[in-house]
Amino acid sequence: MKSIEGYIRAFAAALFMIGGLLYFGMNVMVYSYADGITRQQREWENPRDPLASRKLKISEHRAEDGKRFKPGYVEMAKFDDIDAGRTVYFSAYVPLEDLLNAGEQRPSPELLQVFAKSRAILYAQKECERVMQSVARECAVNHAEGRAEDGIVSISGYLRFVQRDDLGAIDENAAWVFSNVNDNLTEGSGRPTSLSSGETGRAALYRKAAQKCAEIKRREGNCAITAMRVSMRKAYKGGYELDASAEYSFLIRQPA
Repeated sequence: MKSIEGYIRAFAAALFMIGGLLYFGMNVMVYSYADGITRQQREWENPRDPLASRKLKISEHRAEDGKRFKPGYVEMAKFDDIDAGRTVYFSAYVPLEDLLNAGEQRPSPELLQVFAKSRAILYAQKECERVMQSVARECAVNHAEGRAEDGIVSISGYLRFVQRDDLGAIDENAAWVFSNVNDNLTEGSGRPTSLSSGETGRAALYRKAAQKCAEIKRREGNCAITAMRVSMRKAYKGGYELDASAEYSFLIRQPA
């Protein structure tokens, strides 16, 4: 009997200990989650300057509330971080046959939209390769969508990237003014294109954005492409056209 009573007491003590550990663990998890939310809220309300450690004298980089940063600043300041928020948005019209593998049959009508959505991811990966020809040294797909209609698949996607060139030299003893500029790369209502030339047309616009940033860098000493949009759309009078813009963020040196 004594041995049975001992086992029961030991078992009860073990259950008590396990319950205590579970209670402690749950409290730690709840605290960690709440602390994470609080930190995110503080970061949103009063974000940290990625360039604070360099003690640069920068003005005009904060929003009207004096706490958050203007668009493009963090993306520029975290130049080597692929998750800093730099994005390329693209859209394209692609013949369905161009998305088929060698020897692959067209999907059945029931699977057509599934096919379009799944191949959109692969197409977006190829678009990353086009971006890396001139703009980026790293690129990854954030999101991609595809929809098939009348033998044509409309594809759109968001890419994130790290720029190929470096930001440029920034003198820590100088005073700087932050500038964020949006530029129309197609200079007007759109650039005519076709289903067969859409990819080369977008690649040319990526090169143009890189060239313009290089010109800004030669003039100001630094430049970052913080966003791009290259859209293929149906033209009003038939056919297709490309419309594109780029956002550049850079620091302008103030006169001594």
